[in-house]
Amino acid sequence: MLSRKHLPIAFTVFLTACTTPSQTQIPSPTEPTPAPTDTREVIISPTPELTATSDPFSHLGQIMFLVTQNYISDVYVVNADGTQLTLWQPPVEGLSEIAWSLDGTRLAIVSNADGDDEIYVVNADGNDLTQLTFNDAPDRNPNWSPDGTKIAFYSMRDVIPDYEGPPPEIYVMNADGSDQTRITNNETSDTCPNWTPSGSHIAFTSFHYSYPSSRINIMRADGSEETLLVDMPGDEGCPRWSPDGTRLVFESRQRDGSSIILTDAYGGNEIILFASSANNHEPNWSPEGQRIVFTSDRDSGDDLYIFSVIGLELRNVTQSPSIYERAPMWVPPGYIPVAP
Repeated sequence: MLSRKHLPIAFTVFLTACTTPSQTQIPSPTEPTPAPTDTREVIISPTPELTATSDPFSHLGQIMFLVTQNYISDVYVVNADGTQLTLWQPPVEGLSEIAWSLDGTRLAIVSNADGDDEIYVVNADGNDLTQLTFNDAPDRNPNWSPDGTKIAFYSMRDVIPDYEGPPPEIYVMNADGSDQTRITNNETSDTCPNWTPSGSHIAFTSFHYSYPSSRINIMRADGSEETLLVDMPGDEGCPRWSPDGTRLVFESRQRDGSSIILTDAYGGNEIILFASSANNHEPNWSPEGQRIVFTSDRDSGDDLYIFSVIGLELRNVTQSPSIYERAPMWVPPGYIPVAP
């Protein structure tokens, strides 16, 4: 069992009280909107205005995320300082997940356009959409290998004897959809695969009713040598490797709240970066490996937050009451998504 290291009480109070005058606010229709110096229209109902402001996070590029309303997801891109929020129109309907290749040239997309969840790839400019999976069962959670030649994902396509229903299993395929191979084969629900930066291993979430909570395992990229990596009292999931491969960030859910937790690459030295009674989930690293973006409903609605690992600073990127924002990820440096 890994040990838990809590942050000092003073820092916990700081996080709870932290606000930033330069954050982007999406006001309610009854609130007056101050006269902005530079505005962009946000295509979220009701349509507000954004004010561009100077912010020390402005050099960190852009964050792409999903906004779900009435069971329909739209894709948005925002500067890391909260300015220039724009709609990115995906080239396929029914989108529910997106994942960038590390070189920034392609995206993997999950869509139910053909009636169930399938994985597609598309160029960063929105052209050359290609469907990779063709199954009646869900195919989800695509994650690119560091060299961009393979995609790990989970699928429920195979039935295991004596198991009630097909559990999610981890698969790997070539980036063109060929050679789809199952690399886990057990009665656990295995989801959220994430390659190490070296490409040698994959971390993933594993759940079995006998645990009785989800935990994080690690295995070689061919599925061999599966090993327990993180096992805490809560439900651990959504593992993401730091760009240098030395650390792993993940979410942990308990009955009284949830946490964003940092650990060494192979377990140990656990640090709770942020914890509250709210839902804090889907952490993702910035390209330089010093900040983590995640979503939280600590105020109202699910908003984007950035936590600085160096300096221990929490920053609210968006404020969108009653709007569900999720799956944030940094756009690779040097690439700006273009609406097709």
